[in-house]
Amino acid sequence: MSDDVKHEALEAMSRHHLCVLSTVDGHAKPESAIVGFSHNDKFELLVGTSVLTRKYANVQRNPHVAVVIGDEAAEVQYEGTIQQLDMAELDELLKDHFEKLPGTTKYLQDPNQVWFLITPAWLRLTVHETPNRVEELRFV
Repeated sequence: MSDDVKHEALEAMSRHHLCVLSTVDGHAKPESAIVGFSHNDKFELLVGTSVLTRKYANVQRNPHVAVVIGDEAAEVQYEGTIQQLDMAELDELLKDHFEKLPGTTKYLQDPNQVWFLITPAWLRLTVHETPNRVEELRFV
């Protein structure tokens, strides 16, 4: 994937505040949820959730996730692994996250809130033009 395509994928991600996060439960059944996210130029995603959610329980058993971000212009399909971060690891990441999603600062006061970093393994950018243009990037 060229630097231009990487830039285009990052730009497609930047246009959005929400993504679909898919996990797998203990019976190998898929579950998806819409979550707020931020990202960096390494295509890592930061998401938060409550320890009371199904997705939290799912990623404790299986760290492999899928994500979709997009609209009628372009979409990013994404597969990767998710890991919980402690507050010491979150300093700069949360600063950027709160810039993108200022309404999420309220979760700092929630004792059930946790933060996860998703590291990419595979990414597909589809640009919806005629014909569609598809580019893939593997990280591992």
